[in-house]
Amino acid sequence: MPKPAVTNANLQSNDNPDDDTKRIIFGELLRFWREIRGFSQESLAFEASSSTRHISRMENGKAMPSFAMIENLARVMELGNRDAAYLFLAAGHVPPAEPVAFEDSKYRWLRKAMTRTLRALDPNPSVLMDSFGTILMVNEAWASFCFDSMVDLSGGMAAITNYHDFLFTCQSFKDAQDLRMNSLSLILMAIKQESVLTGDVRYEALLERLMAYPEVPFGWKQRAANLEPMSSYRVQFEQNSQLVRYYNVSQSVSAMGPVSFVAEPRLIITTLFAEDEGREPVLPKIIPEHPLLYT
Repeated sequence: MPKPAVTNANLQSNDNPDDDTKRIIFGELLRFWREIRGFSQESLAFEASSSTRHISRMENGKAMPSFAMIENLARVMELGNRDAAYLFLAAGHVPPAEPVAFEDSKYRWLRKAMTRTLRALDPNPSVLMDSFGTILMVNEAWASFCFDSMVDLSGGMAAITNYHDFLFTCQSFKDAQDLRMNSLSLILMAIKQESVLTGDVRYEALLERLMAYPEVPFGWKQRAANLEPMSSYRVQFEQNSQLVRYYNVSQSVSAMGPVSFVAEPRLIITTLFAEDEGREPVLPKIIPEHPLLYT
């Protein structure tokens, strides 16, 4: 259904046309979900501790809701994370990001799907992580990769449970200082902007932890500002006394549409593909143990 045209008749004298368009879009979504859930304007107003007039004004593009009002409406209409996120975005708010327990029984199907996906990516080292970089699951190739790339850490690479920590502490910088500094700068920039946009203290805590590493590039803000963020960048590691470069490729596992970047669960699968096409990875007959290896 096409969006209603914005005309002078539905603009107030001090309105910005863009603000009016936002109100119209939010109103459409609110009416859409109200009708699906079988609420009248009066019954929705009662359950949401609002007024029929306010519900009507929101649906007709005459008023915008507060953050608290959207939370209330989403609760009353029993909207999940994805659908509530659309309401928040339509009103110009960043949706709240509640942590998701990946081990929860309701995500059993998702764990099975992710296991099959990681298995399909063998023999390329791959991990599944959340939006904070916490590693949730790895494939056999990753376990083998860790075994071949052991570093002087407590428990080795298998003990690293955050992918950002992994990139900060395990990359080799021999003969490729720019390559390493670029990837680390892009990571810091992404986390900083997530922190500012969402106000989530978990991003701020992650940024503070990463900033404590001695590997933080000097002038990382300026460096990252001059780079185009992409879902893939180049990294390198020392394996069996050899320097190996990889394409670090990430893909999102989330809701469809614009809310894919804000609705939980926000999962990311990251795979390392050898830059040298002649260096095809081969899984060993005996896979090393790893605490997060899929089962």
